[in-house]
Amino acid sequence: MTKIILLISIGISLFARLNPFEPVVVQTITPIEKAPIHSVDDGNRTVKIISGVTIPKKQQITKPKVVVKTKIVEKKLTKKELKTQCINLEKDIIKQKELEKAKRLAAQKAKELALIKNFKKKTYKILPFLTIKSNLKSIKVITRKQYKLIRYYRLDNDKKIAFDFKAKVDTSTKYKKFNAPYFYSYKIGNHKKEHFFRVVISVNKNINYYKVTILNNIPTIQYIK
Repeated sequence: MTKIILLISIGISLFARLNPFEPVVVQTITPIEKAPIHSVDDGNRTVKIISGVTIPKKQQITKPKVVVKTKIVEKKLTKKELKTQCINLEKDIIKQKELEKAKRLAAQKAKELALIKNFKKKTYKILPFLTIKSNLKSIKVITRKQYKLIRYYRLDNDKKIAFDFKAKVDTSTKYKKFNAPYFYSYKIGNHKKEHFFRVVISVNKNINYYKVTILNNIPTIQYIK
């Protein structure tokens, strides 16, 4: 009898649990995972991204510009003070000119020394009837057909020496620079109507430093300083 009562009690209990009208409360517990701030989903789990707090930048404080006013004070100079200032200014100008001249002369000297070091004498066969021979300190003008030298003259301001040879020739103007320390260039010009051609030699130094000699109708310019 006792067994029957026990079985009936168990049945009633089971029926009560399976009753569909009996409300059932299901409690789901989700495990809490620690996730770093601003993490990225790795595909295996869902992580809540916690946004950081944005702190607004401080407004830049612009310092007011300070305008400094310069007060110009005019001073009346005495005649003596004015004269002294003029003298000092003139001295400064002279000194500056001397410095510029010294620099210019130094540059010219350096160029001249370089030309002397690298100089090579050369013969220029300019025309079928004209040759110029360039040496370190001299220039020779040779007409191979022995055209007569009728005159020569100096152009002091232009630092040039010109030679005129009597001839009936037909040629265009020729010009070339010398790679030489004391002679700058030559230029050949034809004066067909007057029946002569002209050879002009330009020099690098003061014209008074050059001497012209003529031997057998051949003029030579020599640097003599």
